[in-house]
Amino acid sequence: MKATSAVFRSFFSGHSPRDVPAFAFKIRSLTILLSPTSKDEKPSSNSNNAVLGHWVLVSRDLHHLRELAFLGTSVQSDARDLLVDLPPEARLRRFFCEDDSLLQDSSRSLLKHRETLGEFGGFFDTETFSPDMTPDTFLRTFRSVHTLDVGMRFIEQVKLAGSITNLSVRLEWPRMSSVVCHLCRTFGTQVRALRIERSAVVSGGWALVGDTWVPGPESPMLLCAYLDMPALRYLEVRDTAPPAAPEVQQEGIRPPGPSAWSFGDSTWMESSDYDGVQNLDRLAWRPAWAAKGGEHRDCADAFVRMAGDMLPVLTVWMSLEERTSGVWDTWTRIDEDFPLERKCVWDAVKEDSWKRMV
Repeated sequence: MKATSAVFRSFFSGHSPRDVPAFAFKIRSLTILLSPTSKDEKPSSNSNNAVLGHWVLVSRDLHHLRELAFLGTSVQSDARDLLVDLPPEARLRRFFCEDDSLLQDSSRSLLKHRETLGEFGGFFDTETFSPDMTPDTFLRTFRSVHTLDVGMRFIEQVKLAGSITNLSVRLEWPRMSSVVCHLCRTFGTQVRALRIERSAVVSGGWALVGDTWVPGPESPMLLCAYLDMPALRYLEVRDTAPPAAPEVQQEGIRPPGPSAWSFGDSTWMESSDYDGVQNLDRLAWRPAWAAKGGEHRDCADAFVRMAGDMLPVLTVWMSLEERTSGVWDTWTRIDEDFPLERKCVWDAVKEDSWKRMV
C-alpha cells in the first residue's frame, strides 16, 4: 500500500477512530511518499508534518507490518523517530528511508528490528556518520541484513562485509573508480548481485586508465575491468546524465552523444582484464541516453558484441527507449562460445530485480 497525505486524510475523513485498528491490522507492507524541498524553495514541511502526523496515529495499530518505506529526499519536516510508535508485534523485514535526517532520528528504534531485518535502504547522502551508527556498527548490529541499498560514502567507510549478498550503490560517476575499489575490497568475495546507480554520466567522453586514454568510459565494460568480484552473477548499471546548463537549454545545443566506435573498441583491453568477473552471467544497462536509444542502436549493438567477446555473460539487457511497460531489449546465448543474439521477446528489468537475481 502506498500512502500520501491525501490518502491519509481521505481515509480518516471516511472512517471513525474505532475503524482504524481494524484497517491497520491488515497492513503488512506500506510505502509513504514525502515531498522534497521545491525548486522555488517554498517549504514542504507543513505537508510532510501532516503525513507523518497521520503516520503516528496509524503506526500504533500496525501489528503485522513487515515492510516499510519512506520515499523522498531533502525532506523538510520536524525531527521525529518514525518507528517509535510501532507495536512490539511489528517485526520489520524490510526498511527503506531515502531521507538521511529522518533515518538518523529513527536509528534507536530501528534496533528493535535487528533480528528480523533482511533488507535495508538508506544513508544515501550522509557525509558524517554518528559514532553509534557508523557503517561497520550498522552491519555488525544488523547481522541478518543480506540486501543493502546505500550511498557511496557508506561504501567508502565500511570495512565489514556482514552478511550482504545483494548490494545497490548510488554514486557520482567521477568517483566511480574510487568507490568500486572500496566495494571490491570489502564485498568482493560474497556479493552475488550488484546494482550501481551512477549520476552525472557524460556520454562521448574519455577516461584515463593508468597511462592510457580509454574511449567510451561510460560503458559497463570499463566498470567490469575494475571489478574484482568472483562471486558476482548479476550486474545492473543505471545511468543518469547531469542536468544541462541553462544557456545550453536556451540555445538548444546538443550535448556530445555516444559513439559506436568507442563502445566496440577492445584494443586497449585483453580478456584477462575481466578475470575479476569470471562468473558474471547476467548484465543489465540503462545508459544515460536511454530515452533516445532508438537513435543509437549501433552503439547498443557494438556494446553487446564486446560484452559477448570479453565477458562470460549469457544474457544482456539494455533499456533503449522510454516504454510505459518498462521492457528492455534482450540478447541471449546458450553458451559463452556462441555469440549473443537479440530476442524477439523483451524482458523487464524491474526496480527490485537486483534483489532477486542471484
